Amino acid sequence: MSSASRLKASDPPENKEHSGVTDQDIRAIQNSFRLTYLLNHSILLTYYDSGGISVSRDLGKGDLTALVLAVLSNQSLHGYGIAREVKLLSDDALILKESALYPALRILEQDGMIVGQWQSQEKGADRKVYTITDKGIQEAHRRTEEWKNYTALIDRVLGKLAPRKRNRKRMSYVQTA
Repeated sequence: MSSASRLKASDPPENKEHSGVTDQDIRAIQNSFRLTYLLNHSILLTYYDSGGISVSRDLGKGDLTALVLAVLSNQSLHGYGIAREVKLLSDDALILKESALYPALRILEQDGMIVGQWQSQEKGADRKVYTITDKGIQEAHRRTEEWKNYTALIDRVLGKLAPRKRNRKRMSYVQTA
């Protein structure tokens, strides 16, 4: 491998003259970072418990991608429209964090799952409208099936176990019919 195709981690991206990390290594690190970013930035779920108390928690990792692709499989939308649609469809229970949504949209666009196109507005700033690609539709179907299988498995396990009163040493469960 020539020294021109190697990068030092400390070199700016345009400088490929020194030995160090290869371009392939850089791409692997970038892909790993993108995956880690999507896995670590999820969705805030807010709902009210039986006592009317607001509860917030993050949903599972990777759910953001599935939701974005599912929403875009029905219509092309800009980022705020995607967040609003998820909130509407979930009866205000799912709130997409902007800090996770927009970077996820960029990653989905880079991965060829969606295409963004800037649209001019008569009033206000231009906005980028996202459309799902054929690759994105296939991924949306795959993730939907994966989700259905996962939730069916969890439902099966939880349906067979009923929590009992907690003893001091550990939580015990009783199997129900």
